[in-house]
Amino acid sequence: TNFNNAKTQCESIYAALALFSSNAEYKSVKSYLEGNINSINSNIQGIWLDHKAVDTDNDSLYEHYWGNELFDPYSWIWSYWPPSANCKYVKSGPCCARYLPVTFWPYYWYLNERSCTDNNWFLCKPVDECKTGAANCSHNCTEQVLGYTCSCYKGFALSSNNRTCDDINECSPNQTVCEQNCTNTNGSYRCSCYKGYTLNLSNNKTCLDVNECVNASVCQHICNNTAGSYFCSCKSGYRLDSNKFSCSDIDECSTNTSMCSQKCINTVGSYNCSCRRGYSLAKDNITCKDINECSKNASICGQVCNNVNGSYYCS
Repeated sequence: TNFNNAKTQCESIYAALALFSSNAEYKSVKSYLEGNINSINSNIQGIWLDHKAVDTDNDSLYEHYWGNELFDPYSWIWSYWPPSANCKYVKSGPCCARYLPVTFWPYYWYLNERSCTDNNWFLCKPVDECKTGAANCSHNCTEQVLGYTCSCYKGFALSSNNRTCDDINECSPNQTVCEQNCTNTNGSYRCSCYKGYTLNLSNNKTCLDVNECVNASVCQHICNNTAGSYFCSCKSGYRLDSNKFSCSDIDECSTNTSMCSQKCINTVGSYNCSCRRGYSLAKDNITCKDINECSKNASICGQVCNNVNGSYYCS
């Protein structure tokens, strides 16, 4: 087939016409032809090679970027091949190149110019879809011997079309990435904690209890830390106010909660007991015992002193 038709047929299968753009490509094509020339066609005239047109000497003439093995049959020698007299302006002109064996030695090949309308065999090489963007992978593209594979960044999963990537919802019910709260983000997630807890920065997943009692001003009297919270309490003789923070004195005397047997005197946070006339406070500072005025003062009466509970009388 002609040169243009050869290129079109390669492109139709997402490939490209063979081009010696590197020594490796040259060796690959040559090895294939030498191994298969008899099975392809014993009278093969050559294969079309794609080319690049480069103006190497700024003379407005575009040289073919091919190469020439004739000078060294054992290694590939790169060179710019100026067009012949009938192949001027090859950037848009009629000249193409074919790669063909020397007739007297089937394993010796060389390049020559031909009219692009000539019929020759051709080889297609796979296109690197990753470099050209033809693969259309959302994230990563890895070229394979045949074709390519798409893969995704961490936190994403390959969709059913094997090209695009979908966010993985790490916070779905069947996931346990966070100990308490989980917020899904694009390609990742973020853990947070309930009130009264703080995120463990060593793993950013688990939660640690906040000891609110470290702050002395959180309660007026006593702070009691609990898992995820705290509560305030008061010293003896005080009760917790409705604000759950401050403490007020308990008037044990007015609420009849004192243990005084006679008189009660309220103090801030406590109370004191006292006794009526004729009694004295016992060692327990609560009960009152009768004062025996007769034994305490024998001369209190002229003749006989009679002690009674809380008093006395003479007779």
